[in-house]
Amino acid sequence: MIRKSLLTGSIVALVGAMLTASATAKSNGPPADFRLEITANFIAQHGTWVSSGAFSDEGTLEGVQREGSGATESLHETLQGAQGSFTLEITKALTPIPGQTPLGGYTGANDHGHWRILDGTGAYSGISGQGQLDGTVDFVTGDINDTLTGTVRL
Repeated sequence: MIRKSLLTGSIVALVGAMLTASATAKSNGPPADFRLEITANFIAQHGTWVSSGAFSDEGTLEGVQREGSGATESLHETLQGAQGSFTLEITKALTPIPGQTPLGGYTGANDHGHWRILDGTGAYSGISGQGQLDGTVDFVTGDINDTLTGTVRL
């Protein structure tokens, strides 16, 4: 009886260790190159995205939470895709593009900055990542076109 209990206990411990190692491997996998294209409109507070590299998915983003004004801003964006969702924190600086408009003489801006993934759901549970952002903002139409590159761990 004691022998059977020891054997059962050893099997339970081994299975538990294997499950823990599997979960750790998922969230601590090697970083992989990642690219994310975002097309949004800050007036409509809606946009679309498509990713490649570490994972391929596409979907929508809505209701961008924005802080800051002028030349620097911080954003939290939740992107919903077919495999789950993930939330980005973006910090970017805007460099105005001169033009002839009633908006202070600027038609838009180039934006440059950094991003990181805060959390995820579904297939993106346990995700982490960070990188660089480059893009443009059109002040007249409200269109934003950003490319995010970096690395992601699933």
